Amino acid sequence: MKRAAGKTRGAILAAAATEFAADGFAGASVADIAARARVNKAMIYYHFKSKKGLYVEILRDVFRFMGARTADIAASDREPGPKIEAFIDALNDMAVSRPYMPPIMMREMAEGAIRLDANTLRLMAGIFNNLRLILEEGAREGVFRPANPLLTYFTLISPVIFFRATAPLRAALEKSHIVDTRVVEAATFVAQLKAAALTVLLANPAPPAARQPAHRRSRSTRSGDHA
Repeated sequence: MKRAAGKTRGAILAAAATEFAADGFAGASVADIAARARVNKAMIYYHFKSKKGLYVEILRDVFRFMGARTADIAASDREPGPKIEAFIDALNDMAVSRPYMPPIMMREMAEGAIRLDANTLRLMAGIFNNLRLILEEGAREGVFRPANPLLTYFTLISPVIFFRATAPLRAALEKSHIVDTRVVEAATFVAQLKAAALTVLLANPAPPAARQPAHRRSRSTRSGDHA
């Protein structure tokens, strides 16, 4: 019985993600991807035109997903601080639900991001823009210092990607009893990243009085004039 086109395409994407994560773009072969997906190579070329087209679509799928999720976070009625925490949770959840992404991205960065074309980068930029909205809201309210969204994104995503990609190293440390592995649990890592983001990276160093909205400061000043 033939698989539906959507299921075939999904099977190819899943198989390719596994192969690219394990062997990199150059090391993964169309033949191995086809064997893992249980399709013939012609189906891969039919759906994705080339190995590069398949690789890029895996990245775009993640960036579309993250763009939609972070847009929902930015548009929510939460305060800016909890929005940043939710943004970090989204980054971490992406790395957990798509475990192929950290090794793929680390290899791509090491190779000069040569396969990230303009359309793929535009999808990634949507995530930066959603973070920008959160940062600007926090700055307006006096909660955050002004921050560059692109630099802030890379400051947040880099430790997430690196932490998830180094899971084999942590497993080796645990097996060798070299360190207390309780200090590198995922929940501890995420909590520490949130704390660092809110208390160090984004915290507004201005004194509380200076962060009051202008209309509140004006009322306080007028009251003082009549004292």
